[in-house]
Amino acid sequence: MAQTLGSCFHISPMALRRIAPKILSSNPLLTSEIIRILQDELENHVGNALEMITTYSASKGKSLILKNRFVDVKDQFYLLDILYRFRKGLPLEVIFGFCGFINHKMHNDLDFLISRNLINIRGNVVFPFHDYYIRSYIQLRNDAFYNETVGQFLCYLLSLGDNGEVFDTDHVLAMLIDCGEKYLHLYENKLKERIHYYMQTTQFGTALHYC
Repeated sequence: MAQTLGSCFHISPMALRRIAPKILSSNPLLTSEIIRILQDELENHVGNALEMITTYSASKGKSLILKNRFVDVKDQFYLLDILYRFRKGLPLEVIFGFCGFINHKMHNDLDFLISRNLINIRGNVVFPFHDYYIRSYIQLRNDAFYNETVGQFLCYLLSLGDNGEVFDTDHVLAMLIDCGEKYLHLYENKLKERIHYYMQTTQFGTALHYC
């Protein structure tokens, strides 16, 4: 791998020994992404390869590097805001059952996100592509990760009733209260019930999240 890097970026063996650890991560996904970014940067800009490698060094943080994956998918944020909350995936039938989406657009957007390796579909379930992407995306979106569309979708999930195989109701409630004060009022009785349950079972940290 190190020799390949040297030939790709025309770096001397001595310099390569110094900077290779900055590029080569224990995670193949991260290493691949760093190399892809460097190649794009060198193709589109006149720059010094060693300086760019320092900028995109793995030691700078995985999230900073992987945020580049989301530059051209802003029109699909409405989907990622939801899909990246469910590491265990969401069934397509549940996603398409939500009336807040325009179905023909969502079909195209799902296909686009698959082509960008940001999500994948196994069987009939949509999954985030990798946990690294989830962490980077949440940091990128910050407070915008909690918005009205997400709130409406989570309310829709709760309306489906208890379905432990698809999603955890407590998990959905915990996310929902971060989407705005109106949801605190809308599900006030349900939240009080969960707080009482967690207090009774001495799960005080969890109970506090619902307060």
